[in-house]
Amino acid sequence: MAFKVRMSGDAAYPNTTVHRIAPIRFARATTGKSVVEMPDLDDRGFLAGGKYTARGPAVRFTCGLEFCLQVVRDRISEDAALYPELEASSGFKLVYPAAGSPLSPANSGNRLGNCVYLSSGYDAVDALGLLRIRYGSSKGPVLAEMSVGTLEEIGISVQFHRVTVNGQGPAAGVTGDIVWDLFKAVNDIYAVTGIQFFPLYDDTGGPAIQEESVTDFAKPGEVQMNSELGKVTALRPDATCLNAYLVPALANGILGFGVNKIDHPTHKTGIVFLIQDSMAAWEISVHTVAHELGHILGLEHYGNGQVVLSGSGAITESTMFEDLWGHRNLMFNRAFLCRPDLEQHVGCHSSEARRMVGYSTVYDKKYEIPGNMLGCKTLKWLVQSDQVGVLRDAASKDQYLP
Repeated sequence: MAFKVRMSGDAAYPNTTVHRIAPIRFARATTGKSVVEMPDLDDRGFLAGGKYTARGPAVRFTCGLEFCLQVVRDRISEDAALYPELEASSGFKLVYPAAGSPLSPANSGNRLGNCVYLSSGYDAVDALGLLRIRYGSSKGPVLAEMSVGTLEEIGISVQFHRVTVNGQGPAAGVTGDIVWDLFKAVNDIYAVTGIQFFPLYDDTGGPAIQEESVTDFAKPGEVQMNSELGKVTALRPDATCLNAYLVPALANGILGFGVNKIDHPTHKTGIVFLIQDSMAAWEISVHTVAHELGHILGLEHYGNGQVVLSGSGAITESTMFEDLWGHRNLMFNRAFLCRPDLEQHVGCHSSEARRMVGYSTVYDKKYEIPGNMLGCKTLKWLVQSDQVGVLRDAASKDQYLP
């Protein structure tokens, strides 16, 4: 069985405030053995430290929210009674089902079937809890565990800029409201970090977007890398917040770029991005902005540097293809997935295995959209395994300022 955390804005249940993490397998955590048909938990960073150490994954949320953990039964019959049990420090509460009651397999009102709803108070900062799922009765054997915790919200203000390059600008219909819609979707991804992005507002009460223009670039409507990126992020940056520059196009088919002081010490910090117009491409735009914001807040690509998996040796370009959980990480380099030989590497995984780790959309009928996982555990063998910690440290130090 597995857990997955439902995402915010479920079309059928718009009043359910829940957030996103890829489903996690518990086979190895509970039996010590891998399951050939499904990727299993490999303990690379979905386990929280502190008081509670679960034999499964972990997730942390901004305090004050209600969130929803869905139990994916896999081969466990819907007729089998599963009982949630919450052991928690002050601040956590089991909302649904009632303590001592089994999960309901069916949807009920605004509650989803096979789901556990938890809540925390706004003052429940760094609260920790351990959620168990028991089989057959409230005293039955434990099938799965998940560590849950809360984080104090860190708010980052964003100034949007709309850039015209040699007379060509982004599509006229891309307004400040649309850019804000994109950042709302990014906030769903970042909810597990406690970091949320908020726009500056104009006199009408809408998201402010400054009009910018450059006339000396190499190609109309396109931003080249390096020097031209620096010219974009130098366009009237607000010194008090993150600056986000919407451009018509970037060279070489790039969809976004996070300019930071580590990689570009002579440039102003900011994110340069474009918005695609189809639904599948919109998902790519959201992922791209979230990924590039990760770079601005100090994250490297997943697997960058000397990365060693337990007993497996170093991760190479080839072994990355085999690592389905790695593919689901927000900072996985999408260039690895945009390869002609992709199917050669991922074809060994069953369609069910790929579905369970979150592959649901194929971009342009060719390239799979990476996932939005973020690690939250310190592991000696994985560079930047505590990605949540890296992000929060950078945000608290205002690393996103120009």
